Amino acid sequence: LELYEIKSVSLSIYIKFNSNLLNFVLVACGQYFTLCLSTKGELISWGLNTNGQLGIGDFENSSRPHRLKGLEDKVFVQIACGTKHCLALT
Repeated sequence: LELYEIKSVSLSIYIKFNSNLLNFVLVACGQYFTLCLSTKGELISWGLNTNGQLGIGDFENSSRPHRLKGLEDKVFVQIACGTKHCLALT
């Protein structure tokens, strides 16, 4: 059995969203969708949406980033994704 050392890596991720460049601190991926958490606590998602996992109010797939509907006034601190779902903590 070999042991490997795991080191933390820090990088900045920027995505252009509605003419603004947003900086993200966390990215989580499901089977065919992505959820990102911005430095301001905003959630952005895109990808396959057959189960409503994007949180944008419908079941349409999206190749463009969208803010989650009805949660614009919340500040999120953590995100996670499963195969067909996502979780976000305030």
